[in-house]
Order: sequence, then structure tokens, then C-alpha cells
Amino acid sequence: MVLSGNPDSGEGTRVAASPEEALDYLRGKGYGSVVVAGGVKTYNAFLAGDLVTDMFLSVVPVVISGGGLLSTGGDRVVRFRTAGERKLTGDVMQLHFSKG
Repeated sequence: MVLSGNPDSGEGTRVAASPEEALDYLRGKGYGSVVVAGGVKTYNAFLAGDLVTDMFLSVVPVVISGGGLLSTGGDRVVRFRTAGERKLTGDVMQLHFSKG
């Protein structure tokens, strides 16, 4: 499943123009939950649609330029609670946040 504004961006792959369209398609295929992988634009589209129940953030001790900001794109605030954390490697931590 590819989320894209360009319907020709995934030859041989199902392309959805919105997070809602992607989730409707996947529900129709019997999936009850999905993992979203992408960039800030993709994550923000799901956050803006209030479609996120859990977030797993990996924290890596590297500073890069040109990063993005996670946002709902409006005035709405979405609150998550800390649900867990674990060390993935010597320097990488994974944080789990949940709305539940």
C-alpha cells in the first residue's frame, strides 16, 4: 500500500490518495491494524485525521539538519500517554506512546 497524491506512483501496487482511503482498503482486506512507515508528511496526515492510536518513536543520538515537525495541522491537541520504552541497541531507545 502506497499513500501518494500521484496515482501513477506505484506500478503494480495499490495507491491511496488519503490515509482514510488506505485504511478503508486495508480494512476491506481484513486488516484490523496497520503500521505506518514514512516521513513527516505521511505521519502528519494520519495525525490530522485522528487515525493514530499508538506511536513508537526511536530516539537516536544523532543531530541532523532539515528535520520535520509532527503536527495535527490545526489547533487540535492530541494527547498520548507513555506506554513503555525499551533499548533497541547500545545507543537507540524506542518510546511507545498510546491514546488508550
